[in-house]
This record gives sequence, C-alpha cells and structure tokens, in this order.
Amino acid sequence: MTQWTAETLASIEEAGFRVPRPLRTTEGSWTNGGWTASQFVPGAEPDHGSTPRWLDVIEAGRAFHKALAGRPRPGFLDDRCTWWDIGDQVALG
Repeated sequence: MTQWTAETLASIEEAGFRVPRPLRTTEGSWTNGGWTASQFVPGAEPDHGSTPRWLDVIEAGRAFHKALAGRPRPGFLDDRCTWWDIGDQVALG
C-alpha cells in the first residue's frame, strides 16, 4: 500500500487540489524503518465564522477523483478485512 500511495502521489498532476508529495530516503526508498515522509503543504485554518466552503471542498474531491480515474485499482484494496473495510465494501459494492 505504501509503495502504491507514494508512487501515485509523487506522479499525480495537481489540478484543482493539492497533495503532500512523498519524499524518498537517501537510498531511494519510500520507507525507512516502517516510516514515511512527505513534503509540508502550507495552508491556513479555515475561518469558521465565514461562509462555509463546502462546494470548494466537493470540487477539490472531484478534481482528485478525476486525476486518479485513469489509474488501475490497487490490489491491496481487495485484501482488507477489518469491520470498517467490510462496511466499505458493502456500501461501495
């Protein structure tokens, strides 16, 4: 899962959303001792007193989905077996 996530996020084209880019170790691996690292993505705490920005959030989610749409489904999704995973599989077909 870590390999797929790192390779996907490292190569995805950001258009309407931002993702933290994974960082490789000095040896070129995505992990070291079971840990991963990614770049810092600057941002700001939302102003909860202003008008909600749900439409912006939904649009960013749609843009992220569009960026992933052409990529093959990773096999590790079928190997999940916790109660949460089973619930996802039932809900999402």
